[in-house]
Amino acid sequence: MESRHFFAGFIVLFALFGCGRDDGKPATLNDFVSSIVSSGNSSVQMLEKVMTVEALGMQKEYFEKTYGPAKRLIGNGRQYDIGLCNVIIIYDKNDSIESVELLNISKDCTFDGKNIYLQSRADKITYSELFGVAFDWNAKLSCYTMCGNAADPEYGAYVDTPRVYGFVEFDATTNYEVAQKASDDVYEYFKKKYPDEELIGGELGKIPATEYNKIWFEKFKDIRLTGLKFGYNLQK
Repeated sequence: MESRHFFAGFIVLFALFGCGRDDGKPATLNDFVSSIVSSGNSSVQMLEKVMTVEALGMQKEYFEKTYGPAKRLIGNGRQYDIGLCNVIIIYDKNDSIESVELLNISKDCTFDGKNIYLQSRADKITYSELFGVAFDWNAKLSCYTMCGNAADPEYGAYVDTPRVYGFVEFDATTNYEVAQKASDDVYEYFKKKYPDEELIGGELGKIPATEYNKIWFEKFKDIRLTGLKFGYNLQK
């Protein structure tokens, strides 16, 4: 029954939107299917053009003329929906792009890592690969216990790159769903060695930052990213 409803709805859409072609000939069902596929491909192609270091410095007026206006404001950034992919752009005081962020990396929302000096597709990038282009990095302080009910914690790291990569900075994140085991392993290590430290997220307490980074990398090095921002002045 559901397949009948789907097919009926498909025919109605075809009748409404697939009734003609540019050459004046009647549209076919294949034309309609091709238009859907082309629309999906255009979103992928658009994301590839946005998620690149070449976008940094682009003027807001030009960006929005090319890719459309922002859908909403989030903090000091503007969110642009490219297909199902949520992109946040932050502009500087001269309306030049200062940073670009893809909030929801997935198989459907991915791009070529070579656009940002990496090798893998975005949905395959791990922290180990990301740190391969770093001259300095530090793991974020995050919540490992007593996190409350507001939202699941996120984990990640800030990365600075050398001159050869244009001093581009990265702010990488991974959600709890993907990082649960790594998160638990970090917590268990430090809870055993520093039982008085809660690792709630605000500070390290007696835990040395170098040790935190070392253990964090051991546990997170093979974990993939679920969000990535790149640009300049990311920790301002």
